[in-house]
Amino acid sequence: MLPQPGAKLDLTQLHSAVHNLVLARREDVGFWKGPFETAWAGFMFAGHSASNQDEIALNLVKGELLGDKRPADPHTASELAACYMIAAFLQRINASEIANDFIALADTRALEIAAHIDLEERFHLFSTPEYLYAIVLAHHSTQQKMPDEVANIVGDSLDRIRGTAWHQSGYVFAVAGTAYLIAHSYSKAACQAVLQWLAARLNVDKIDEHSLSFVWFLENNWPSIKPKVSQAQQKSIDDAFIRLRSKLLHSLGQFDFQLAWCPPMEVEYDEPLSDALLVVSTIELLMLDEIAEKHSQLSFVLTQEEIDRHSLLSTVFDQYKRLVDNKLSELGLGGQLDAVYKGLEDDNPASWQNAILGCRNVLYKLSEILWQIPGEEYEVPGCGTTISVKPDKQKNRLTAYLYHCGISKSKAPVFMAQFEAVISLGRALIDRSAKAKHAISRDEALSLLMAMYVLLAEMIALTGLEPATGSN
Repeated sequence: MLPQPGAKLDLTQLHSAVHNLVLARREDVGFWKGPFETAWAGFMFAGHSASNQDEIALNLVKGELLGDKRPADPHTASELAACYMIAAFLQRINASEIANDFIALADTRALEIAAHIDLEERFHLFSTPEYLYAIVLAHHSTQQKMPDEVANIVGDSLDRIRGTAWHQSGYVFAVAGTAYLIAHSYSKAACQAVLQWLAARLNVDKIDEHSLSFVWFLENNWPSIKPKVSQAQQKSIDDAFIRLRSKLLHSLGQFDFQLAWCPPMEVEYDEPLSDALLVVSTIELLMLDEIAEKHSQLSFVLTQEEIDRHSLLSTVFDQYKRLVDNKLSELGLGGQLDAVYKGLEDDNPASWQNAILGCRNVLYKLSEILWQIPGEEYEVPGCGTTISVKPDKQKNRLTAYLYHCGISKSKAPVFMAQFEAVISLGRALIDRSAKAKHAISRDEALSLLMAMYVLLAEMIALTGLEPATGSN
């Protein structure tokens, strides 16, 4: 039995109930429909702690994957993905030699197939988030180098999905976003790109079809992302994560779980679904088992009373937005970024272009307000170089302001990287749009705006946005 709403949450019993639900679904409806799902289940089971290790299920998975369900001669995308996922599973149970055989087989077949199709067909072959995740995970787990041609196809596909499909559902974002981070070795740029997208959409006040995937994503990636972001971002995500995870686990008993063979966004229904119905795909149910197992013993899960008392805004982004909007108002720039934000609700592409220009104009005006020290040049401390701080050198004026406040690449490397990234992104989008070579999308405009709010919130924390006048 899953916990009922309001009941005390016993985490050990919760995991047992979820795990039994996973196993029961396999028996009742042929849950592990093919080798890919079976391998994902095995990979997840093998990651359980010793006290929760289900040896019977593991042996069942291993027997099926090396027996009747073994893809001996993969020719389709699903068969290739199965080989990669099987390799990840076998590596996790220390069967490295067999794991390497599966990767070698899949890489060989992938290269053979790619050699006979065009670029667009390659994208469609490797466009499924779960399959991309399997390819990246297998090579990462076994520390096998991905063939250059396969790496290029995977990289291009992940970039296209990031630009077009992350917004479709939390599920697509969680799986493809995890693959994106692994493929980029959790670089600062990749972590910032993912976090900016997530912060704007992480609703901690409502459990919906996206919540499970978001929690799974954070469970698997937040420890690697956290050191790459600022302290303010760390605290915001920490608070949101623990609350969302707690609410999800407390809410499970109110849902009637129904299994869908494909991701929820692809399922069509004749009538509106009940709020008490949670339709989950094969992989999502395995995600839930993984989450429940991780917190079955020692866990950061709030009680229902703590959730009720916990005061947090609807999204992490709202925290940044409120702080920045209030400070800009004090500086005489009230409502300017908020107007840009509201303009993105419009379906008119002209509004998205105006959003880019609006972000730039706020930075330009801040350069006037924050840098008030007389003179046309500024000597950068410790560098022996000078930069122009004339009125038309807005980036230099903001850079001088940061150095004047004691902020530098050596003292605040993450923040300075954010500063450079926002400036570069804004310039690139304005330049591309002005030359009519690129139509600015809503997601691109939103990315810049999110980055602006985060940057300015960090500046407020570090400097208070107090103008530099020479006397301070």
